[in-house]
Amino acid sequence: MLNMRKVSIFLPDSYREEYIALYIKLIENYKKISTQIFSSVDKTTEEYSKMLEKKANTNYDFELVDPGDVLESIYHETIEFYEMEKLMEYNFKLSSLASAYQMLEQQLRKFMYEEINHDFNKIQKNDFLDFGTNMREIKKLYKFVGYDLSSNKHWSDIEDLYDIVNTFKHGSGRSSQRLYEKNPGLFLKSEFSGKSLINLELTSNATIVLDISHLDVEYYINTIIDFWKEFPEETSAEHPVAG
Repeated sequence: MLNMRKVSIFLPDSYREEYIALYIKLIENYKKISTQIFSSVDKTTEEYSKMLEKKANTNYDFELVDPGDVLESIYHETIEFYEMEKLMEYNFKLSSLASAYQMLEQQLRKFMYEEINHDFNKIQKNDFLDFGTNMREIKKLYKFVGYDLSSNKHWSDIEDLYDIVNTFKHGSGRSSQRLYEKNPGLFLKSEFSGKSLINLELTSNATIVLDISHLDVEYYINTIIDFWKEFPEETSAEHPVAG
């Protein structure tokens, strides 16, 4: 004989506030670092170039060394400095997005695991190692308790965030293809061949292959905040059990 067992999860305000607080802090630190370090790359590069010129005037005897060679060396070293600064900005921006997404995935996983193991559910999932190890499995777990994560009106943006993060972490693949279909302007192209740099460079984080001016980090982090604000206080589903 089959009986019906109700499985429920409950999100108290204290949990909701705790989850959201992480993203508020992430935005705060992101803005602080962006302002202090990456808002003046052009100025920093100019200062670096002047420092090299001053150093050259001290170290070289221009009666013995061709000034043109020194200036060319300073030019190339300045370009390298600028490109490295921009690469660091690129990685910082995308790493911030990756951190936000990973926090959401782990919050969802941890919350569900604790709720499934709660006394009122009487369902024991003791091996956390194999529990909800990716977002596909996490979505199945939430459907099991009556909540389709896709029904949250912010989920579409979170899926876009997933594709951005996966493209940054792994380069070309299904995520980058989906992302390209939605936002082709995000992908930088070679000036010579017109092909996407992500396919030519065979890397997505050691070289700048995405146009980060197309990415609003705060928008995506606020999207996760809004997701948690919309998340229901309680959801449940009934399942047949023997007995």
